[in-house]
Amino acid sequence: MSNTTCPVAPAALYPEADARESKTLAAFDTSLQLPVVLFALKAGGWLILGLLLALIGSVQLFNGTFLTDCEWFTHGRVQAAAETLLTFGWGGNALLGLAFWLLVRLTRRALPSPLLLIVGAIGWNFGVASALVGTLVLGDQTGFVGLQAPAYSAVIFAFSLFVFGAWALAALRGSGSDHSYVSEWFLLVAMTVFPWAYASGLLVSVIFPGRGVVAVLASTWTAHTVYGLWLAPAALAVIFYFLPKLSGRALPSYHLAVLGFWVWVVIAPWTGTTSLGGAPVPVWITAVGGAATLALLMAYTLLASGMGTALLNARTDSDGILPWIRFAALAFLVHGLLSVFPVLGYDSLRFTHFSSGLSFIGIAGVFSMAALGAYYYILPRVVGAPLPVPGLVGFHFHSSALAIVVGGFALCLGAGLSLGEAAVQVHDGKAALDYTQLSSLASTSLAFQSAALLILLVGAIAFHLQTLALWTRICPFLCACRSLRAN
Repeated sequence: MSNTTCPVAPAALYPEADARESKTLAAFDTSLQLPVVLFALKAGGWLILGLLLALIGSVQLFNGTFLTDCEWFTHGRVQAAAETLLTFGWGGNALLGLAFWLLVRLTRRALPSPLLLIVGAIGWNFGVASALVGTLVLGDQTGFVGLQAPAYSAVIFAFSLFVFGAWALAALRGSGSDHSYVSEWFLLVAMTVFPWAYASGLLVSVIFPGRGVVAVLASTWTAHTVYGLWLAPAALAVIFYFLPKLSGRALPSYHLAVLGFWVWVVIAPWTGTTSLGGAPVPVWITAVGGAATLALLMAYTLLASGMGTALLNARTDSDGILPWIRFAALAFLVHGLLSVFPVLGYDSLRFTHFSSGLSFIGIAGVFSMAALGAYYYILPRVVGAPLPVPGLVGFHFHSSALAIVVGGFALCLGAGLSLGEAAVQVHDGKAALDYTQLSSLASTSLAFQSAALLILLVGAIAFHLQTLALWTRICPFLCACRSLRAN
């Protein structure tokens, strides 16, 4: 390969396709080279910063004086900034890069004006940067969990989501494929349905906040759609694309996955109010949320059945991508099972870190594992070169899987179920514990979560360095410099 030109994806990277098909796939991947790698690069950078802030916030929960001398690093600001960076910085960039690559692959049609995606990426990341500065420096966070970004940043996100959604519809129009895939449908939800949910919730809770509990209801519902209509559908699109592709097994009950999609889209948006149990809101609202949470188990069952034996098959692939996809699928099912605990009478969970554990599993275990595995597959193909250190993929997977299991266990079981039950027994005089011992139990669990975040941070740095090395191969400025030097 000449060092004066940027690489093009070679046909050798597509062993599953014939010569003609390989050239077509290579052309599609090369057309998305710059925007996809740029989205991955920005996503990795925000992931590192978000995990670092999350680690600081986690340590502050059991060491209240850690970095609190500077107002920029008080717990409220750090927690809000970490939440925004992990959701919209890492999650948004990673999702957008994956979505457009998958849409091109599934529709068999080149994306219109793909280089304009770079402009969209710049606008999106300007919104993330403004949210970081507005939260840490100015303290402009909204105070609504899941919607902590300042109003001016949230408006940028909402506008960008509509623009990207229109782009996705343009990609789906006139598909060159004879089939419609369930991955396309999940992407359609993430790219076109979620923007409306996010914008409407933003208007009622932040821009023009309603009276009384209306703003709280709107913000809670919208925050849950971030996972239910955005991150989870994107992760499921990745899972249903890569699981049969990499395992070499057709999904035996694909029709059940289609049915599961419809059940998920109809029911998932109504589960958000479950977390308001015991709050000063009408009881019927939380009852609807609880009923929807239980009904959503049908979607989990159908989607798991749609994945079939490909989920548990011991076969792996040469690139080491399949374990990421399987782990994300299993984490998705575990997240569904754990989400019913607050509905089953565990009222004490409201005063624990159980909900934080669910969010941790949803973002780190479901979305992040699916996205990272997919990028390790996609990046070498769009760049046309192997990963600089392929062996890091296995290390990154095993360390991340360990961290997610430890962190999820510590929050959901240690600082969640165990802490809640112990607190109830102490309150009722049925346990020989005092509140100091309860605090020690919570601190131990939170220390394990901090260790898990530190491990995830190391893995994120490894991913970002690999992405950065690939970016240097295709960056237009660096390519031009190499060309001038050669001449």
